[in-house]
Amino acid sequence: MNCGACPSVPVVSEALAVYIAKHIEMDIALRREVLDASLEWLTTRHAGLSSYQAITGRGYTDEERDQIGPETAVVAGLECPLKSVAGCRLAIVGMTYDARRDAGYKQYGWLPTLLARQLASTEYKDLARNGLIADAKIALLTRRDNFPTREDAVG
Repeated sequence: MNCGACPSVPVVSEALAVYIAKHIEMDIALRREVLDASLEWLTTRHAGLSSYQAITGRGYTDEERDQIGPETAVVAGLECPLKSVAGCRLAIVGMTYDARRDAGYKQYGWLPTLLARQLASTEYKDLARNGLIADAKIALLTRRDNFPTREDAVG
């Protein structure tokens, strides 16, 4: 992750999201700011996103993949909600992270999605279950920003 320089919403590993969440947990104001920005981004109905079926916790059908796959390209072009006038909201954490620790990790997703899931799991799940988050924002991804193949999702 290149804080402050991300041209759009970054894809990160779940391990990195857990790491970030632990680092901001103690700073209540920063935690709230990051969570609010993430939840607002998640529930905004961005143009080009039309699938809100709350598809999580299972593999996708071919029809679902055909619907959600192209929509992940729309999400990839969205600005990261953690950007601020001064740069990335997370840059002030001053953390260092060794990406080699999770290089083989298969579970990746959009940074605000994974942070919301870590910081407010119940609220995140309720929003998703109620169809308030686009499936393309929830989708697990491969390391290269791509919608996963069935093998990526299960293995």
